[in-house]
Amino acid sequence: MEIEAFGQHIKQLRVERNLTQTELARDVCSQAELSKIENGKIMPTIDIVQRLSQKLHTSTAHLFIDANETSLFHQFDRQLSDFSRRHRYDDMLDFIKQIPNDLPSSVQLLIRYFEWVAREGKKDIDYRTCISQLLYLSDQEQMEIEYPSIFLRIKMSVANYYYLNHQYQYARKIYEELLEYDYMTYDLIKLKSKIMYNYAQQLYFQSDFEMGLKITEKGIQSSLERKDTSLLGHFFYQRGCFYEKLDYPCKDIQEAFTHAYTIFHALDNRNHAELVLNGKRDFLYFEL
Repeated sequence: MEIEAFGQHIKQLRVERNLTQTELARDVCSQAELSKIENGKIMPTIDIVQRLSQKLHTSTAHLFIDANETSLFHQFDRQLSDFSRRHRYDDMLDFIKQIPNDLPSSVQLLIRYFEWVAREGKKDIDYRTCISQLLYLSDQEQMEIEYPSIFLRIKMSVANYYYLNHQYQYARKIYEELLEYDYMTYDLIKLKSKIMYNYAQQLYFQSDFEMGLKITEKGIQSSLERKDTSLLGHFFYQRGCFYEKLDYPCKDIQEAFTHAYTIFHALDNRNHAELVLNGKRDFLYFEL
């Protein structure tokens, strides 16, 4: 088992239970040691694992089993997502054919999801068939309860297929339903940010600037509350674009784009920093 996966799993459980590192570490180990465990630097002793399981109200076995499955899920997700991002659908399907059948259910569902994405990408099937199959898949095996992250990704993909094929009312309906979903865990809340970002983007291109800005503001607030910078720069860029369309004061537009540019630069996201610099240079307070 990967030490990193175990540490990530411990951190996820801690966040889900609204515990700080100090609270979880109390009577278990030092906070410094817990920090190293969560960051995948060290593997805890059996004694510490047992104490952690008690504090997290789960069994020791589940700590290891869930971490193993999570690690495997992320490995396949990274590989299949890379194929999809590069539109290498033939390679994706060849890769899927070689995958054994004795994988955990979450991984199998992920693979089936990407298989339909690849087939639509190759135009072996049309988007309506793909949507139908994805919705059928989302209804299987109590997915919404057992595997909510896959369920939400499928729904988001369906909304995107509707949008790309100009079925805007259906896309909007799904996004509105997704925003009402009960996001219980840290990972699901992070996924909600992506849903909000995609929805706001679509609203922008549909010229619904006021509604799009409302969604963007919720995305910024959520990111700041969780201290999550993964989409924060994108949200600030969205804010600037909406501000432009809604004729906000120039100062507000400048602040939005400068925030986006600064965050991208700080995260060494050169492509997006250049995008802001080249497209919105006149609004920036400075260049780095």
